Amino acid sequence: MNETEILAAVAEAIRAEAERTRGLAIGPETRLVEELGLDSIDLVGVTMRLEDRFHVEIDVQDIKHFRCVSDLMAQVSGDLDKSAA
Repeated sequence: MNETEILAAVAEAIRAEAERTRGLAIGPETRLVEELGLDSIDLVGVTMRLEDRFHVEIDVQDIKHFRCVSDLMAQVSGDLDKSAA
């Protein structure tokens, strides 16, 4: 899966979890809290959606380190690489 596909999936998960983000542009450098207004509950929901979609497991302790969309993308990409190996 390429970066564009992962970005689309992450953006979809964000929009599905937080209705207020549906009209906003979401790119790799978009800040999750400052620009999208996500809170910790939203972030947990987003990660759960990504886990379900990609059949990966994201450690709940890692959630607090996610600042930008690219952080989520890197997590998913890394987990996919691990599962493919």
